[in-house]
Amino acid sequence: MATKTFSARRSKLDDHADILGVKSDKEVSRIAGVSIENVRTYRLRRGIPAGWRGETVEALQAKEAFRSRRRKPVRRGRRRRGMRPRASRLEPFAHMLGDVPDRELAQRAGVTPENVRSYRKRRGIPARWRGEGASAGQETEGSAPSPRSAGRSSSAGGGFAFRVTTNVDGTTKDYVVFGPDMVAAAAEAQRRLSQRHPGAVLKEIVMVGESL
Repeated sequence: MATKTFSARRSKLDDHADILGVKSDKEVSRIAGVSIENVRTYRLRRGIPAGWRGETVEALQAKEAFRSRRRKPVRRGRRRRGMRPRASRLEPFAHMLGDVPDRELAQRAGVTPENVRSYRKRRGIPARWRGEGASAGQETEGSAPSPRSAGRSSSAGGGFAFRVTTNVDGTTKDYVVFGPDMVAAAAEAQRRLSQRHPGAVLKEIVMVGESL
């Protein structure tokens, strides 16, 4: 029994290979009686540039290489075991979260206020600088006083204690100041410092605890 042989299916465009890329795909499709997309696909599979519009073989190869790169899915590298996640810029300022306004802390850390707010919310830290977490008319133990009672708290011994590091005539000196939050304490420290030591520089202010 004779073995059957199979040949590739002929295309109508096989008889018009001499005009592919020379004449426009639209004109070739009219001559061959096929669609423009068939002509374009047939031509690109054979690496024939669109010479009628000045395209070269090099340009066609570069275009196809670019398209193939775009079609490849982007693979993200897996985190290796034992590797620590990237540290946040807010970690050095974690002790200030909730006591310093998000906007001010964002300026110090070089991030946006929304980054600070999200970082703080994920850790369940209330915005104590504006009285968040305190019930109406009564402050929760361990929370900062509300803005309305800030003046009364500081004068009555409430609020927080802050260590203030200064530079007085080239000498580093530490003081303690009280206030409802770090912003108010810094302003008060600067005011008293300018009265006692004109020209002194406030270098650092750190909260050390809640006052009795």
